[in-house]
Amino acid sequence: MSSVIAPNASKLALLGGTKVGEVTYSKFPVFSDRAIERVVEVLRAGKAIGLGRFHSPEIEEAELTISRYHGGREVLAVGSGHAALQCALAGLEICNGDEVITTPYTWGASISCILHQNAIPVFVDVEADTGVIDPAQIEAAITPRTKAILAVHIFGQPANLQKLRAIADKHGLALIEDGSQAHGAEIGGVKVGNVGDAAGFSCMGGKVLPTTEAGYLVTPSKDVFWKAAMIGQHMGRSPEKDFPNEL
Repeated sequence: MSSVIAPNASKLALLGGTKVGEVTYSKFPVFSDRAIERVVEVLRAGKAIGLGRFHSPEIEEAELTISRYHGGREVLAVGSGHAALQCALAGLEICNGDEVITTPYTWGASISCILHQNAIPVFVDVEADTGVIDPAQIEAAITPRTKAILAVHIFGQPANLQKLRAIADKHGLALIEDGSQAHGAEIGGVKVGNVGDAAGFSCMGGKVLPTTEAGYLVTPSKDVFWKAAMIGQHMGRSPEKDFPNEL
């Protein structure tokens, strides 16, 4: 609660003066009774709530549900939105010295995931009226080391995916979406997450689709999916015969 000066008060509330009132906040996230019951059921059953070799049916159910929502794309459940984005970069083989064009107006995960791949974030400013990355400024930032564009859909506002896709295709770049603040949003009738070569979503407690802490990757590419799985689920699900010694 913030302490403020009450009308006609001579002393700040934090110094012992009269408070104007109490500031209250809405409860969020709100979980249904059934959601809570399902968590308790899993805990009481003593089942592994994990990934990889310990892949639980609940995780598989979530992946399949999200996949259906995204038109059958590959979905990889991971521990956070940051992990989802880093898996996307790894699956697209973004690594040492590669440049990734992105926005500075974001949550830090969309930048730190690039740094964790030993790649270099290159910032392009946002549109003044939307807060998302400005496609008109991207081409000037492209160099021979540029490998991808990472667009952040901010506060539910999708980036201009049609223009970004056209720029990426023109220059042979990967397009990655950060949909952590825009679950369910659409632009031009297309769902966020369904345009990029890969997309990462966060499901931490403050997001539109909240859990406690989780994330997932969406991609149309089985190749990207399995390479991401080797990072995101510790090789427990990866078809090693298809990617011998890939890591």
